Amino acid sequence: MTRSTDKAPLDALREAISGGGFVREITTGSMAPVLVPGDLVRFTRGVRLPRVGEIWAFESTSRGHHIAHRVIGRRADGRVLMKGDNLLWPDGWIDQKRLFGPALERRRDGRWQSLTGRRTRARGLVRSALGSLRLVLAKVAALASPTR
Repeated sequence: MTRSTDKAPLDALREAISGGGFVREITTGSMAPVLVPGDLVRFTRGVRLPRVGEIWAFESTSRGHHIAHRVIGRRADGRVLMKGDNLLWPDGWIDQKRLFGPALERRRDGRWQSLTGRRTRARGLVRSALGSLRLVLAKVAALASPTR
């Protein structure tokens, strides 16, 4: 989940020079470790189709805010399958009209880091799959352990 942040004057100037974008603060751990609570993320309004592996924000129908998750699939009709890297199940197929735009970079520890690029997308897909596997193994271990 993301929320709007008040921008410091220097950040506002940087945004104006860099061509804009929308800065949001991450409020949950659903994309950890790539995005953690407190990270700032710069999104741009989407004017193209998402690429598999990119992080995009989309409008939640049930909560009335934006969610930043990874694109893990795409259909010919424009719908995309989204999933938080640290979640077991995908969000489902998201209609193109609910998509906001891609995450360009994140700010952590005072530094902006790019979230784009082919390698970054590929690593993200692996991270997402491993996150699901880790959660499944934890559930299996909990079921297999004797109860006291």
